[in-house]
Amino acid sequence: MDEKKSHDDVKGEKNQDNMDTLLDMIVENSDTVIAFMDILTKMKEAGAIDILMDVAKDYTPTDVEFLAKFFTEKELMEAVMKVGNSMMGILYGLGEERTSDLLKAISFNLPGITDGFVDGVKNPRQLSMLKLLSLLKDPDISAFITGLINALRVVVSSTKKVQ
Repeated sequence: MDEKKSHDDVKGEKNQDNMDTLLDMIVENSDTVIAFMDILTKMKEAGAIDILMDVAKDYTPTDVEFLAKFFTEKELMEAVMKVGNSMMGILYGLGEERTSDLLKAISFNLPGITDGFVDGVKNPRQLSMLKLLSLLKDPDISAFITGLINALRVVVSSTKKVQ
């Protein structure tokens, strides 16, 4: 009987040590824990937690095991990380005011841009060399070509840095 009690005491001490370690980690990372809890609270308020719980109830254990295995596959995680890294680059780029303003200007004028493009493709005009040269005198065309050339230089320079 003493041996069992001794085993239970050791198990209890180990559990207490684990609990102490966990509490220390929570205290050390309290800002992260609070941020994570804020996210969970917002997800709950938005109904996302209830949806996840409903989904979990609707699936059998084998479905959940399959989904867990699927979402923890190395290839999927690598793909998610690559997409995440790309998204961070895009978000960083969008953080600059000029980039954001340019994208908004294009987005808000997308119907006109689309109409002009589709109309040009469906009803192409014959352009002679003289017509092309005369188009270069148009300030909008000249500004577009100059901007495009400048952007292409940056793209080429950046691409040369990528392996």
